[in-house]
Amino acid sequence: MSSCQRILVALIALIALAGCIDRSKIKPSPETARRELALKGVPYDEKTFIERASLGETVNVKLFLAAGMNPNVKNADGDTALIAAGKAGRAEVIKALVAGGADPKATDKQGLTALMRASRHSQPVAVQALLAQGADINSLGNVGATALMYAAVEGNPEIIKILLDAKADVNARDKDVGTALAWAAVYHRVAMTESLLARGADPNITNEGGGTPLMIAAYNGNQKIVRALLDKGADKRATDKDGFTAEKWALKGRRDETAKMLK
Repeated sequence: MSSCQRILVALIALIALAGCIDRSKIKPSPETARRELALKGVPYDEKTFIERASLGETVNVKLFLAAGMNPNVKNADGDTALIAAGKAGRAEVIKALVAGGADPKATDKQGLTALMRASRHSQPVAVQALLAQGADINSLGNVGATALMYAAVEGNPEIIKILLDAKADVNARDKDVGTALAWAAVYHRVAMTESLLARGADPNITNEGGGTPLMIAAYNGNQKIVRALLDKGADKRATDKDGFTAEKWALKGRRDETAKMLK
């Protein structure tokens, strides 16, 4: 084989090898990444980074990270790119951000993590992605609330199931309202109440004022929740720190028919 033929064979081999390389897995240099963003008309700044994460632009998010963007920068609301992606349900962006150093424990101005925001905004795909990336399922927000409590507020049964299947503490208690069961009672979430009770929620855990989910439901006059709680052993004789029973709370809320259920 002549030298020309050997060179030709080598070139063919190199071309074939290049065709086998997955270019999407090659991390560009910071200069190259910034140039690619510029060619796309994407400004290289913190605000745009977080916006593109919210929009689900995984390729651009990876370019921002490759260009040297701090993955944990925050916007005026205290949102990181990960929190923004969680609220918008962007699972692939979540994976890219965590791989690039985003902190799942970071909180916004209200003290909520990406997992809490995804739960509060009813984004089951994002909840699953965040849990898969190591988000702490039982971390506490600024008022001591968990992702499960925010899910109870929203009333999405799929998210409740995801969180409970992932071993969320069904009986965790916050500073003011109480457990997720109490939150469900506050927001009249009948299906959530039933789901939580079926998964082991204790109806007699009190908040710091001694209040129970039954007292909350009684004051609200939600007879379906009252019945569900009583059927699972809620103590209608329990009193809070002011000496009020669930019946007294029903009367205080002018819920006479509910009060009759609690005699």
